[in-house]
Amino acid sequence: MLSITRCGLPALLSTALALASHAQAPAAASAPHLYVGLGAGYFSYQMPGQYTVNLSSVVPSVGLVLNSRWSVQASGAYREQKDAGSYTVTRFGPTGLGTNVTVRSATFHHTWAVPILARYALRQPTKRFQVDVLGGVTLVHDSFRRATTTDSAEVRVEDTDQTTRKIGVNAALGLGVRYALTPRLALTSDVLLTYLLNASTASNRLTPPSLVVGLRYTFGSSK
Repeated sequence: MLSITRCGLPALLSTALALASHAQAPAAASAPHLYVGLGAGYFSYQMPGQYTVNLSSVVPSVGLVLNSRWSVQASGAYREQKDAGSYTVTRFGPTGLGTNVTVRSATFHHTWAVPILARYALRQPTKRFQVDVLGGVTLVHDSFRRATTTDSAEVRVEDTDQTTRKIGVNAALGLGVRYALTPRLALTSDVLLTYLLNASTASNRLTPPSLVVGLRYTFGSSK
C-alpha cells in the first residue's frame, strides 16, 4: 500500500498542477476584424473664410474592430451641384448707341468630407444595444468654379473662369448607437459636432450636429 501511495502521489500532483496551469492561462485575444457600413447622412461644416457648407449624401464607411471596446472608422460623403443660365443686358458705347450683350454662366460646386473616428463602446459586447463615444477629425474639401461667356451679336466678347478651393480641418466629437439585428448585422446612428480648427478668425467655428443613419456588417468573429 505504501509503495502505491508513493507512486501515485507524484502523478496526482503533476495532474493537478497541469490542470491549474491550464485554468489560469489567459484566453487568447481575438484578432482585429473588419466591418463595412452604408448609410445616409446630413452634414454641416464651417469652412475657412467664414461660410458654411451643407450636404446630404450616401455615406459608405469601413472600420476595424480592435477589441471588445475600441474600433477605428473612416467614412466618406460627397455632393455635386451644377447650374447654368443666361441673361441679356444692353451696353452703351461712347456714341450713346446700345448693344445687346448675352451673358452665359455655368457654376460647378463640389464638396467632399472624410470623418476619421475612434469609437469606444460603453456597454459589454454581449449586449444587443450599444452606445459608443466618438472622437476624431473630419477633413472637408470645398471647390467652386464659375465660367462666364459674354457674346455680342454672336461674336465672343469676353470669357472668364474662376475657381476657389477651401480645405477645412475639423475636430469631431459625438455619440453613436448600434442595435444588433444578427451577430454580424446592426442598425447604426451617429451624431457628431465639429469644430473648425484652421479658421482665420475665432468666430463661427462650431457647427450644427451632423447625423448619419445606416447599417453595419462585421466580418469575422462577432465577439
